[in-house]
Amino acid sequence: MAASSELNSRTDSDDDDGDSSTSRSSSSGGIETQISSWTYICKSFSDMLKSGDKINLDYVFKSAEQAVLNEEPVHALKLFAMGFKQICNENCDSHFTFRSRSTTDEMRQNEKPYEAYVSDFNLNLDDLIEMMCVAINQCAILITNENKTKNINGMKLNVKQCLELIINSCELLSLLKTRLICSAASLYFSLKDYQKGFQLATKAVQADSSSTLAQETYENMCCHLVERWHFAMLNDVSRNQAYQRALCEAIGKVTFNPVVCDVGSGTGLLSLIACEQGKCSQVYAIEKSSIMCMVAQDILKTNLSPELIQRVQIVNKMSTTMSVPDDMKQSADILVTETFDAGLFGEGILPTLCHAWSKLLQNTGSTKALVIPSKAELFIQAVECDYIRMENRFSSGVADIEFQNIFLCSTTGMCDPDPYTTQDLKLLPGGFRVLSQPVKFMEVDFNNPKDLMKLNKGLTQEISLTITKEGRLDALAMWFTLHLNDSVQISTHTQSNSCWEQAIFPVHAVKIQKQPESRGQKVSLNLKIDDIVHVIQCVKGGKLCMDVTSLSKRGEKMIQCYNITQPVPKFLSSVSDWFKHQVFCLSSGEIISLNNKDFYAAIIHQIKSSNKGEDVDFVHLNIGFSPLCLVALQSGYRHSLAIAHSLCHQVLLRALCRCNNIDMRRLSLVDDIDGFVNLLELSDPRDATQSSETENWKDCQVSERKKVHVLCDVVDVQGRIVENLWDQLNVLKYCLSDYTIQQVIPYQVDIYGVLIESQDLICLSRILSDENTLGYNIGSFFNKFSTRNYQGILLSTLSHSKLTEPFKIFSVSLNKIFHVQNDTLQSKSSPVFSSTSQQTTASVNVNIAVSNSVDANSSQVNNNVSCNIVNVKSSQCKERAEPSSVLQNLESQSATGSKHYLCSHNHIIETSLPSNTSQCPQCSVLTSSTPDQVSPCQSKSLEKDQTTMAAENTFIPGPNNNKNDAFRFSHFNHSVDGATIEVDSLKMSNEIDTTLNKLSSSIPSPAPIVSQNNVCHSESSPNHKPNNDVDETLLLKDDQDKGEDETNEMNQIQRLQIPVIESGNITALIYWFDLHMSPTVSISTLSYPQHWQQAAVMVPHSPSVVKGEFLDIQFKLGNSALSLSFCTK
Repeated sequence: MAASSELNSRTDSDDDDGDSSTSRSSSSGGIETQISSWTYICKSFSDMLKSGDKINLDYVFKSAEQAVLNEEPVHALKLFAMGFKQICNENCDSHFTFRSRSTTDEMRQNEKPYEAYVSDFNLNLDDLIEMMCVAINQCAILITNENKTKNINGMKLNVKQCLELIINSCELLSLLKTRLICSAASLYFSLKDYQKGFQLATKAVQADSSSTLAQETYENMCCHLVERWHFAMLNDVSRNQAYQRALCEAIGKVTFNPVVCDVGSGTGLLSLIACEQGKCSQVYAIEKSSIMCMVAQDILKTNLSPELIQRVQIVNKMSTTMSVPDDMKQSADILVTETFDAGLFGEGILPTLCHAWSKLLQNTGSTKALVIPSKAELFIQAVECDYIRMENRFSSGVADIEFQNIFLCSTTGMCDPDPYTTQDLKLLPGGFRVLSQPVKFMEVDFNNPKDLMKLNKGLTQEISLTITKEGRLDALAMWFTLHLNDSVQISTHTQSNSCWEQAIFPVHAVKIQKQPESRGQKVSLNLKIDDIVHVIQCVKGGKLCMDVTSLSKRGEKMIQCYNITQPVPKFLSSVSDWFKHQVFCLSSGEIISLNNKDFYAAIIHQIKSSNKGEDVDFVHLNIGFSPLCLVALQSGYRHSLAIAHSLCHQVLLRALCRCNNIDMRRLSLVDDIDGFVNLLELSDPRDATQSSETENWKDCQVSERKKVHVLCDVVDVQGRIVENLWDQLNVLKYCLSDYTIQQVIPYQVDIYGVLIESQDLICLSRILSDENTLGYNIGSFFNKFSTRNYQGILLSTLSHSKLTEPFKIFSVSLNKIFHVQNDTLQSKSSPVFSSTSQQTTASVNVNIAVSNSVDANSSQVNNNVSCNIVNVKSSQCKERAEPSSVLQNLESQSATGSKHYLCSHNHIIETSLPSNTSQCPQCSVLTSSTPDQVSPCQSKSLEKDQTTMAAENTFIPGPNNNKNDAFRFSHFNHSVDGATIEVDSLKMSNEIDTTLNKLSSSIPSPAPIVSQNNVCHSESSPNHKPNNDVDETLLLKDDQDKGEDETNEMNQIQRLQIPVIESGNITALIYWFDLHMSPTVSISTLSYPQHWQQAAVMVPHSPSVVKGEFLDIQFKLGNSALSLSFCTK
């Protein structure tokens, strides 16, 4: 209870709260108090606890709830802590054991369980925990914005003490729920107590391995604590062997017992190599990360003998803060390091070695220290690459939006702190072309302190590249060669297959001008043989910068560029510095998205075709910069609302408004999703920047803004669901509660996946074996930081083997989430993976006859529908509609008497003559509404089993989609293994519910089902094998009914049975998305590798599978990723 006593002492001070105390009126559950100071309230309760008085728990917890609602999270945490302290004091013995857990009933009767304290509260136990989570999350936000929070240090101390007491108390009372653990772990991370946060995150996963929240919290912390490149580096056998050879040779050459300094030791691999030589008197493993030091300690103890372990000292510091003899007893004779990024200098090797030579290394007398590696050579080459260009240069306009004299480019190479990006050129979609020969532009001697000092202070030089192949100059690619000694080298060239990528310096034409007075004029980057590219390069400290300064054309004068005296920003500047030159720097993800013309064309077509001249508003829930809000205004929408995530976005959108003569009063911009809520209280609904009028936005919604179309960004460029998407959709739905949402784009999102085997992908996620780490046991300790979810995977260039065919996992309807009244028809566009399927053994006989009679004076029309599907057989068919689409089409009867029918291919046909035959526009098959006139053309079986048909699709809505007036199927006949179930009646829906419920309970197990692009098999026959001629995925339909509630759309669980088409070891599930913009247009994120990447779910232990067997897997849709678990094989 040490934290409790500290809490009492801390609450005596009014100045340590970190929150401003204001006067608020509080009313909760009959308790009404004028709170003049939250600090005074907390101090009063604290005084009562110190004096031994009992506090009123009802009042304490309700006050804490009110503090949360009043956004006083620190005081709320104090109140929660005091309440739990009161409970623990009365229910815990001296050993801090909860007495209500006694083993005998007699002992339990004499005790007062904690439920007695909370049973009379209006705030139940779940709400209490939820309120604590909200308070904890609010504190994390305050700490994150510490520059805006007064007395941040005092607030952090209060928060940490309260949080510790709450967690300990809840653990004793068995109230430590997963949500609470995850919130506490995140807050500890905000407090920079990474060890405690990671421990809680680990506990959350261990307590509930099926929780997606726990898994995502754990993985986020793993990625924060350990960079993912560590796995690729430790799996790089050639790199490890090279360092081992060089270090052993250096130690063997000295005639004394050297002191070795391992700077940036990480897991301690190089320290292990040095210790095992047996010659080193002392090894210092220097690492700034406390987590890595803990891991290294375990690794060293496991791999070294007790004698050798005494020679290793782990120092948890930055080497630049160390000195001799304060941190090291004597100067080091050998320094080994691998603190190099793709640009060589990015991890601070220059300041590190400059300090080491002056403070840590032997640099006087007859012996001089040795640095490994001894030197590095840097090379540069001009390249052409479509992927790099699309990431960094905006190619052309969007729809009718003019970008006259407005230039868009990426921040890379333009703005601090992004001098370059990194890519493995050989793995980029579309590849790359070299335009020049490699040029060695620098050599760095790490054993020359004077040269290192010069470079560290700054060095600028010019480089010239002669073009040897015609092409477009997109970037400068840079790599280096490390000389560990005279005979051992490591190269990061694209052909070397090392763990390093190449440093890429994009070439921005906007930086090159023909004349100084015409700054910003575009210059052609299409070069010919013998053209000269002039480059200026600068090294200073931990930065390497490069810019193309001029181009020399054959037979022409040199194209002039900026120089030091001109006002154009040089090298790296802030984003705002470019505004005055009409240059706007966006992220590479935003640029590559703008360059996806097909994607934008699909959305713009839908935006323009959806507005029928009505007064409709447009809302875009965007994750980055997008001009689609302006496209909507040009297309006739009344008002447009979007998110401007940064000042650059705001300035750019307003500049585009002026350039395109768009009234900016019709455009409202908010900073984030919370801005949609705040906008409800704005005075002027037409201009989010003004507040002169008194009309409330919400009132305006009812009177003037009744209709709205919504566009949502659901997938980020790295291939995952947008973070916190479901929460954002709920917030947006709340904000638009007074609107009639007519359309959502996309209206449906399908998630597809494929199981693969990939050795390269494993190397990015975990250490494969001890052989990769030179026989040392490192993986068993380091792999605990491995994560299951990965993003930014390029399946088109990833070396892999496909173990299954692609299959659909989930289908999420945004129409259902937003309760769109006229639900869009299911997509009839061609599937991503089209294939043929063989006949199965099911037959369905369905007769539907619906008659809705309405009074002639009514505004509603008389509709008659007749549809018959008789003895539908399964066979090959190129395209078909889903049964759910068929039933929806039956609902859409027009006032002109137009009806919808099915041809025997299940294509939907619309005709105004229901009694006559009509021709299918897709397959030219004659089709009739009567059973004896159905075309003999073969078609597939309906993909609804009898349970689903009875439970979900047993009504046809009446006029205005009124389900109360709906009629049920007049005849239902399903044959399964010789058993026939029939319903023959025509009753109102409220009269047949009981009959259908009885029917559902008596139906046997499902028969094989045919689904779009997939053949489904029932769980009762998991060993059913498809025909050898069929190249299809077999799915097991989920047993759970998904219902109509939007929560089912956001939190789906699907169990599928998938056949293996190739033997191997499952590495991961790679998944992607189909975005259905309209019933005829869909975009696959797999088809555009230059825009979207894919995400992966790693499969633990890489289980082996055999061709022909079936995998029974359960998938779960999480907050921003998927998870899977194997049920049976």
